[in-house]
Order: sequence, then structure tokens, then C-alpha cells
Amino acid sequence: MAIRSRNNGSSSTSARHRNARRSILKTTVMGLTILAATLALAGCGDVTTPTPRPTRTPRPTPTPVVSPTPTPTLAPTPTPSSGISAVGSMVEAHLGQTATLLQDGRVLITGGTDALGRALNTADVYDPKTGAFTATGPMNEARSNHSAALLPDGRVLIAGGAGTTAELYYPATGKFIEVGSMTAARYSATATTLSDGRVLVAGGTTGTKPLATAELFNPATGNFLATGSMTVGRSVHTATLLANGTVLIAGGGSGTVQLATAETYNPTTGKFKATVGKMHSVRAGAAAIRLSDGRVLIVGGLKTTFTTGKTGKTTTTYLATAEIYNPANGKFSSTGGMTAGREYAALALLKNGTVVVAGGLSKGFAPLGTVELFNSAGGGFKAAGNMSTKRAFCTATTLQDGHVLIVGGWADNKALASAELYNP
Repeated sequence: MAIRSRNNGSSSTSARHRNARRSILKTTVMGLTILAATLALAGCGDVTTPTPRPTRTPRPTPTPVVSPTPTPTLAPTPTPSSGISAVGSMVEAHLGQTATLLQDGRVLITGGTDALGRALNTADVYDPKTGAFTATGPMNEARSNHSAALLPDGRVLIAGGAGTTAELYYPATGKFIEVGSMTAARYSATATTLSDGRVLVAGGTTGTKPLATAELFNPATGNFLATGSMTVGRSVHTATLLANGTVLIAGGGSGTVQLATAETYNPTTGKFKATVGKMHSVRAGAAAIRLSDGRVLIVGGLKTTFTTGKTGKTTTTYLATAEIYNPANGKFSSTGGMTAGREYAALALLKNGTVVVAGGLSKGFAPLGTVELFNSAGGGFKAAGNMSTKRAFCTATTLQDGHVLIVGGWADNKALASAELYNP
């Protein structure tokens, strides 16, 4: 179904109120469907929202037949100087893909969409030794707004973005094998690998309905089981594993409402509990990462406000602000602001404790090409150069050698296959 603004011909306050709420819904629900909706409104054509698939009967994880790992096409090993340099391109352009650092140092890129919002079942692997991407897989399902989580045994769980389905990636064979189905279809959910190896899949949406439910994937059985529900339905939120084994869930959108609330999940009890403090701002599409000292940095995101009355209007703000969650007291504190407001920024933690912030969306739905660094000791951001290409909905992954791989995304109404390296 195409996503469009509607006008019933009324100039009343309630009509403006409804239109404002619809604007908020377009920016907070369904993750990358935000991009699809915006492109449709900009005259790029109708975009169809994925239809959840029927629930499948859960089944144990099958043992794959081992076959030789595909031999990559060799490319010169990149030796970037300090700063940002281009590397090889992916086999196919991806925006809003997932990126997972494998145990052997390679990076798995899965799914996402093309610039028209069509979900992809393709996957690539980046090898830092060669600087090249090679095709792997493909996945059993085309997936967008999905999640990925590395398991302790080196496999990768790919879940959601295609109804209730899930599958596992085997790095040794380059194959994806289907596993048991989730208890609910989920788009724009989060997946967090717990200390005991299970994976917490929380929130997201089914259609436009935000979900408060959560479930656990057990690698030993290949099945999902329901666990406690969050205090509120959330989509495009953040989820971060804390040092004590609990998971911080923060912000996001719940229907027409953007959230400043946060909660933690306790794997021992299977329950969620609201944090002592709230964030200093509502944040949908923010980015979060655990710092070296155990605190959590949360940056950017979108804040939409509307007023009623004869002058009622909707105001959308791409946030440059950032804050830090302290697990010791359960509270949030403001920290230095970024040099630019960003939604869906890509974050990566360097070995020295500094955080790389790359790309994202800014005012006017414009992709950003800038990179900046957060100093956890000083609490401030500083500019760190420009990428060769502006990128929204990209990913950033810290490699074993300390470089950061920035991949794919969207700019100039097209998905990107290119990638680059940030050298600290």
C-alpha cells in the first residue's frame, strides 16, 4: 500500500492535528520505511510495505553440508594513511543493511533495500586482507528492516524483515540455513547477543503497530521463545548489552509518539524494568554504543513536535545532542553536542575508547558525508574529515586491525555499493 499524506478537505484543528500525527508516524515507525515514505512523497513513486509472512513451525537447527568457502577476487590490500580512503565496492548496492564482524576478522553484509525500497536477499563478505568484497549466500528470504547478531560459535543470526522467519549464516560454508520462526513478525526490531549466548529480539513493528513483546533465540535448539514484554511498544529504538549482562533499551517511536524513556532487560528474571531516569530528549532513529568504561553513548536521532490551533504546524529536528547512560545509577546525563544533527548515524568504538560517528540523515533529509569523533574522557565531539561519498543508512564496523569499515547506504536517490576505511 502506498504511503501518502491524506486530506479530507477539512481546515479544522483536528484535521491539522491528524496530519501532524501522520507526519510523526512516517518518521518514527518501520525504520527504513521512513526512507521509502519520503521518497514516495518526493515524487519517486509508490513504495510497497512488506507483508508479514505466515508463521512457520519452529524446527531444530539443521547441520549444513560443508562446502569450500568461495575464493574471493583479489584486490590490492589497502594501506590508508591517517584519515579516510576508498576500498573495494560490494557486489550489489545496499542501504540499511546489517554488518557483522565475524570471528575470523571478515565482515558479513546482509540484505537491506535498493533505492526503490525493494528488499534484498543478497549478502557480501569483506576481507580486510584483500580489501575486496565477495558474494556469499544468498539468504533464503529477501529482508529489510531486519537484525543480525553474532553467536558465540561464530554463526550469525539473521531475524525479521521478512515476517517471522529467521536464518543462520555459517562462515565456513558461506551458506544461510533457515531456523525456527519468531513468535511475531518483526520489522525494525533489535537483536542483542546475551552473555549466555542467547539472543534477545525486542520490539519492532508488525505493519504500523509498535510491539512491546520480546523473545529469546536459543542457539542450542534453533528456536525462539517468548520472554517478558517491554513497558511500551518500541520501534527504531536502540539496544545495548551492558557489562553486568543486562540490556539497555532506549528511545524509539511508539505509534505517533516518540520516546525519551528507557528500560533494562534482565536475562535472569526475563523481565524489563524502567530506568531510574529518562533521556533528556525524545530520540527516534538514534544510535548507541557501549563505551570502554561501561557507560552507553546515545547520539542524534529525530525529534518531531506539533502544535494545534490556527497556526498549528509540525517541526522536525535532526538532533545534534548526545547523552550518556550510567548503569551505576540508572540515569542519563547530557554530553557535548555533535557538529551536525544526525538520524541513523553509524557508530564504531576504537581501541583507544574513542567513538567514530559517520554519515546519517540531516536537515532536509540530506545524507551526510562528515565523520566526527567522540572523546569519552572529555565528553566532546570534533570533526574528523569527510568521506568520499555522503551516506545515510550506512554501517560502521571496527576491524581487528583497528580501522573502521564504512559500507553502503543511500545518497542522490540511489543505493550505494561503495565502501571506505577510516584510519585512526
